[in-house]
Amino acid sequence: MPRISPGGGGVSRVGPVAGGTSHNWKEVHQRVRELRRTFLHLSVKTPTDVSFRRVGPSTLRCYFLLSPGQGRESTLFYADINLEAQAWGSRIVYQEVLDSSQSFLWRSMSREEQLLSERRRISTWGITNYELHPPSGTLVFPASSTIFQCVHPERPSGPVSPRELPSCQVRLSPQICPANPNLIAFAARYDIYLYNTKTGEEKRVTHVHSGSGRLEYDPKSAGMPSYVMQEEFSRYQGFWWQPASSDGVYRLLYEEVDESEVPIVQFIPPEDSAGMLDEFRFPRAGLANAESTLRLLEVEIGAAEELCVTTRHLRHDLKQLAPWHEYLVRIGWVPDGKQIWCQLLDRRQQKLELILLSLSSFTGVNSSSSASTISSATTISTTTMTTTTSTTTPARNTQSPLMAPHLMISQHSNTWIDVHNLLYWWTSHSDPSQRMIVWASEETGHRHLYLLLYQLSSEDLPPPEDQGLVTAQLIQKIPLTRGEWSVTGTGLWVDEARGLVYFTGLRESPLEHHLYVTSISHPGLVQRLTQSGFSHQVALDQDCAVFTTVYSSVEMPSQSQVFRITPLDTPNGSGQLVWVTALGDLVNEPVSEGLREIKSLVIPEVFTTRIASGDVIYSMVFKPHGFTPGRKYPTILCIYGGPQGFRHMRTHMLAANGFCVVSIDSRGSDNRGVSFQAHLMHRMPLSSSRYTRGRLFHALLLFPAHVCPNQTLLLLAVCLALRLLAGIKHQTRGELEGGGKRSRRRAQLGEV
Repeated sequence: MPRISPGGGGVSRVGPVAGGTSHNWKEVHQRVRELRRTFLHLSVKTPTDVSFRRVGPSTLRCYFLLSPGQGRESTLFYADINLEAQAWGSRIVYQEVLDSSQSFLWRSMSREEQLLSERRRISTWGITNYELHPPSGTLVFPASSTIFQCVHPERPSGPVSPRELPSCQVRLSPQICPANPNLIAFAARYDIYLYNTKTGEEKRVTHVHSGSGRLEYDPKSAGMPSYVMQEEFSRYQGFWWQPASSDGVYRLLYEEVDESEVPIVQFIPPEDSAGMLDEFRFPRAGLANAESTLRLLEVEIGAAEELCVTTRHLRHDLKQLAPWHEYLVRIGWVPDGKQIWCQLLDRRQQKLELILLSLSSFTGVNSSSSASTISSATTISTTTMTTTTSTTTPARNTQSPLMAPHLMISQHSNTWIDVHNLLYWWTSHSDPSQRMIVWASEETGHRHLYLLLYQLSSEDLPPPEDQGLVTAQLIQKIPLTRGEWSVTGTGLWVDEARGLVYFTGLRESPLEHHLYVTSISHPGLVQRLTQSGFSHQVALDQDCAVFTTVYSSVEMPSQSQVFRITPLDTPNGSGQLVWVTALGDLVNEPVSEGLREIKSLVIPEVFTTRIASGDVIYSMVFKPHGFTPGRKYPTILCIYGGPQGFRHMRTHMLAANGFCVVSIDSRGSDNRGVSFQAHLMHRMPLSSSRYTRGRLFHALLLFPAHVCPNQTLLLLAVCLALRLLAGIKHQTRGELEGGGKRSRRRAQLGEV
């Protein structure tokens, strides 16, 4: 049996384990510090947040974020892709978009930015996201608590210097108006502001937050989703520009959140040692959640270039249309800008509905022409706000006919519904009274894609004030994919002209994400476009002519490539719908020098086994550094119950200190189908204890000569010690927010 005995000098000493060497805590601490220092200097040049812009008949410009050096400060890059190039015919050169000498881009982040980055699982700093307006080349990005804007020319002579949009407040989530790139909307101080880059005018357009400084007296906000939406449903946006406008009115849909009934909790800031506490609205299991509603802003530019704004609300609030719903999980515009859609979910997450709203669903509230305006010199305007109130004036709907709110989809589950981002509204359908969409459902036990055609009701409607939900008539339903595998919850692109649907899925293996294509003319025919043996993160351009992939495996760090897609008129004899041609590496120096120098980094081994239920279970084993066959090692079972953002730094630390680490995706894991994932429902404690014993037994079966099964308590103590020595602070908001899906699981397991 292992023993923990006092060592000399007051330092506890861990006794030798099964032929191992003794280590005191001071030695372990020093080793952990050295490893952390080494890992912090590692970097893999991985492009993220990829977007595209046409800059010529045969040139497609690809924008992406990348850390240029050995650190984690990311900035914006671009690469021009020759669409007429032969396979690997020319080298793709990537360059910086912005002038790197602009040191003000790298100022420290505000507390609001830090919290948003934590919820989005972003570990880099610098520029972490950006907005691109492809027709004009306008780029907008938040950094250092403010917003920067620049126009990237089609033929740049060098890096451009971004323009800082001056303000005296922290700005978040900037969005460019698609119909007018001079208009930028952003969230600040729990309200929404507009900025006109042409005139330098900044205008507060919502007034739901009083700015009292006391959380208990200021529960409302606009343009920022509630904590649950960000942490549990991965929705970080709270306002959406209308994608197209032909009447000179720029519309902005936004969410208004009321957290009056949500409890206030206090957290210790991780960087604050003065005893100050942060206060947040934090919903607890069984207590009230935030309530959300939708509002519509109509923005016009006056004769003197001033911003004139009208605010409208729904004739029938969402709670009237769907009294049962608890969460407003997804919102957006139909691409033609004529209608708005939203997804509503109940508290037990067992019922979801997709609702379609028209502009006529909104009625007037008030209008203003110069309220809360800040000039480019950040001086506050003293112009009095002009307000008119109306309860009958309908929203200007020159683009949208009078239409009642429609219920498009209603889904029910005996377990829970996983909310996804797989929804595409067809824009080229000839009949304006019909809507065709691509939608994903788990009705067969696995998430698959369906083509749905609906007939909307437009005749003999009641007066607008009496309109409730009308059920759309489902005319046609075509399964596009099928089988004992799942489509992933993000990544959907449609080539309407050719009827091709591109998506990501796990047909080959639950361990490999791939890009696939299917056809609405040949449903069920699915072609894989990415190389097997790797897991891929892909991005397609709007025309579905090019895609980029960042791919990796447990044996190879991330690489990135660019591919051209050539559709075929008809599927060939091999069932191919398109040809794929590799054009070159997007980033041709993907691995840092520091990573090449680490020879002892352990490559994990992947194993499979079939359990009594018939399910195949995947496991991964990290062997200790300097592993010797035939020698027994203390073994740690690594259990991760958080969101899908797990990193292996601590696992490598344990392996470097002589431990064998086992990680298993057992029943309850995602992307394996409804039955596999829902196994934990209502029986998590029983299932957890049973699986803990089963996993340890499985490790013994895999490595009977190397695992010491009697050291469980000691290893748990060592794990905790390593966390403490690595500088992990407990009871901070970052630690609690890092739990991710755990609080959601409590709701799913019937503990609300």
